[in-house]
Amino acid sequence: MNNVVLRAKGINRQFMLPSGQYLSVIKDLNLELLEGESVSIIGSSGCGKTTLLHILGGIETIDSGTIDPLPSDTWRPGIVFQHHYLMAELSAIENVALAGRIAGQTKQESFSSSKEILFDLGLGERLDHMPNELSGGEMARVAIARALVMKPELVLADEPTGDLDEERSRDIQEVLFDAVRKYAKALLIVTHDLSLARKADRCLKLEKGTILSASG
Repeated sequence: MNNVVLRAKGINRQFMLPSGQYLSVIKDLNLELLEGESVSIIGSSGCGKTTLLHILGGIETIDSGTIDPLPSDTWRPGIVFQHHYLMAELSAIENVALAGRIAGQTKQESFSSSKEILFDLGLGERLDHMPNELSGGEMARVAIARALVMKPELVLADEPTGDLDEERSRDIQEVLFDAVRKYAKALLIVTHDLSLARKADRCLKLEKGTILSASG
């Protein structure tokens, strides 16, 4: 039986509106991810997908429930953001190496591991290119490399193909799944892209803040 990489039980998250009322975004949600597994979550805009991803990534807190393990300085998943959020003043390799430096690696260690994964993702000729010198697909690859360079237990991907055309989307889908199999243990994707969602081992539907159905 595969080990559990992440288990969330009964998690809730609400936000206060300007009116003073509370809006429940995540409601008594349960989720379990196993080692070697890929899971996608689909749902309409505003259903809570990105909030859930931010909670599991340690960006947002929860009001109640449990997450095991809880994101911390010693356990933090890799995150692939929809809009990449590459630092404009840093080259491709510097953007990826930043993840290693934050995690405590030396400059030499972080650049060595960043170079390895960027070559592996087909960016060996783009190491010193700035983000504005990269195509959309290349920026997506750098973002994936940054999320994976520390070989996290879990990778969280927020609409990783959301701003790509169909051809580049297919390419990045293959890159993401292949890279996660090599550098991480599990993958959780939130997406509107059904072709991407169906590539996962399981596809879950999020509606009104809770998981209602699963397929795959």
